[in-house]
Amino acid sequence: MSDSTAIQPGFDILGPWRSAPEETSAAFQAGFRAVSRAIQLALREYLPRHYFAAPERYREKSHAFPMLAYRCSRPIALRQDREYTYDILNGVPVENFFWSVRLRLPKELMRMEAEGIFTGDPALARIYAARRHASLFEHVRRHRRLLYRILATETKLVNALIQFAVALPREQSSSRVRRRFARSWRHSLARIYPGVDASPFFEELFGVATRALAQSMEEWRRIRGEFPAESTTTSA
Repeated sequence: MSDSTAIQPGFDILGPWRSAPEETSAAFQAGFRAVSRAIQLALREYLPRHYFAAPERYREKSHAFPMLAYRCSRPIALRQDREYTYDILNGVPVENFFWSVRLRLPKELMRMEAEGIFTGDPALARIYAARRHASLFEHVRRHRRLLYRILATETKLVNALIQFAVALPREQSSSRVRRRFARSWRHSLARIYPGVDASPFFEELFGVATRALAQSMEEWRRIRGEFPAESTTTSA
């Protein structure tokens, strides 16, 4: 993880969640857009690195191709609404996801070729040759199940964080709220992808999310002052 997302010694990791703005406010939505993007970026770095730590996994094309596509994908473009992650039931955002894969996959394959990842294995070198980017992309576009599994988990992680942020100020026992949240996150991370138990990433990923929320709140206060009390929703 980069220094910009690292939790510094003495930082109160629950502080930003206790002082988060109201769930219906624009400040809350801005904060969670930042949190969601930080989580998605961290997972795109962590999951492929750990999955491909065993080089023989490149041979399992049905699993390796989707993970490679995930590494190439971009987090969802965050707009002024409450769509924080890719909704696999919503065609437009999903097509944007695959567009980002198609755009970045050739460059990733060229990088792998330049680094000589498959030196000594001509068969794998042919499979992952940059000139074959179109066929690899069409494969993952037709076989979406494992990619959808990751995207659905991203949504679960962000939704659990929202519930955590809403519940924490209302509960007398913050330890109970955090235990409940930790169980949810560890369960989701452990099952995010076949062959990858990402539950050990829990503390680091929570730190990434916390820093993103804290920085968003600081930026909001710097530009706009204290959090407004009004809701972003309108009554009928």
